Amino acid sequence: MTAVSADGNGFVSAKDLDICPEADQHLHHGENMMQHKTVASQLVLFRRECLTIPQVAGFADRHCAAIRDEAARCGLAVAGPWIFVSHGLPDNPDQQYWVDFCLPVAPPLDASLADGAALKELEAFSCISETYKGKLADLFAAGYAPLLREAARAGEQLSGQSREVYWRWLGADSPDNCVEIQFGLSRR
Repeated sequence: MTAVSADGNGFVSAKDLDICPEADQHLHHGENMMQHKTVASQLVLFRRECLTIPQVAGFADRHCAAIRDEAARCGLAVAGPWIFVSHGLPDNPDQQYWVDFCLPVAPPLDASLADGAALKELEAFSCISETYKGKLADLFAAGYAPLLREAARAGEQLSGQSREVYWRWLGADSPDNCVEIQFGLSRR
């Protein structure tokens, strides 16, 4: 784990987190390959916002920078890559939904947080996942859509919560971004 530092957009870059150089292990080369997994619970520093899909990128820059600054101010160590949690991600891009911008951190000894930032335990998460590599503009068409098609073919029942795990972020236009897409599964 390292102390928090970031690129100009508030995202922790590959050189700042030991886990990011291993991002390629999350890629499935060849055709999309839906995986079933359970993600362990983890402590995160987060901010929540009600947004539309087109608003997320702009608010991500602002909230991630604020979270990064708050973590540094409190001396919190980064414990993983950025996670964006969506609650009820809509089909309609103009419909609002809740987004949590989360930075996993090591448990604090005694942190007093400023207004707007909060610590919480991100619950364990049973999900299907696929890792997308490419530009942000293609995330939905080349990442979300194939995973949702595979889930429908397999008869999966989704919970309404989804997550994006930013294993590698080199900027919105980079073809080398590595984002794991996770859709929660309803308990059967």
